[in-house]
Amino acid sequence: MKIKNQSDVVEQHLIQHWMYFQHTKKSVKVDTSEIKWISASPYNRGIYAGTRHIEPALGICSREGEEPLWIVGPSSYDNLGPVLHKNGFVPYEKWIGMIQHIQEKEYIHTEVEGFQCKRVRTEAELKEWITVYIDGYQKPKEYQADFLERFRQLMQHTDQYQLYLGLYHNRPAVAGSLFFYDGTAGLYCITTARHMRRKGLATAYLKEVLTEAKKQADTCILHATNAGKPAYEKLGFTAVNEFDVYRWRNRDRT
Repeated sequence: MKIKNQSDVVEQHLIQHWMYFQHTKKSVKVDTSEIKWISASPYNRGIYAGTRHIEPALGICSREGEEPLWIVGPSSYDNLGPVLHKNGFVPYEKWIGMIQHIQEKEYIHTEVEGFQCKRVRTEAELKEWITVYIDGYQKPKEYQADFLERFRQLMQHTDQYQLYLGLYHNRPAVAGSLFFYDGTAGLYCITTARHMRRKGLATAYLKEVLTEAKKQADTCILHATNAGKPAYEKLGFTAVNEFDVYRWRNRDRT
């Protein structure tokens, strides 16, 4: 059996995660061997592209929702950064691709009094999840209805996309998702409400969700910022690649 390159696994998983939003209504996509682009308000994401594809993708970009992000990964064409800059993109973040063979790991659950984690299944739970997501990532509150509709559709489409909510003394505290693709689970959208931080809730949450991931996957991947990387390393994740993320600043002026 051919052993998959870990960097490829992490990159392809990210691509498949964002392209999964095509299952939501009013989404627009470009999906070829050279470019992956999804516009599904409030999200606009581009990844894995050659320089000649940038302008056409921006031409179908939604004028609503968040400023578009373009992710430059290991398989992106060389010299993409200068071309993105020419088209109005500026450096935004660096993501670190990480992976772990979860079947080889036993997660000793952190006992935090008053904390519980559950899969989101009801409309009320989804609304609580969205509240944490918006607060933790400091998203504009005017996008709340869009986020609610998008994630409602993702939840209902298949069992491939699962949302988990962490509660602290019955109050929404931690949000995140599991996305399954090709035998690998991906941790996405992990965030803690700002007033709930530094209580050990995120670690307790991750151990619960990783235990759930083991039921369906052999490995788990994620994309961390530099600030979050040490916490994931403590859980056994290893860095395998990097992604340069650019934000399109002049969408409304072009």
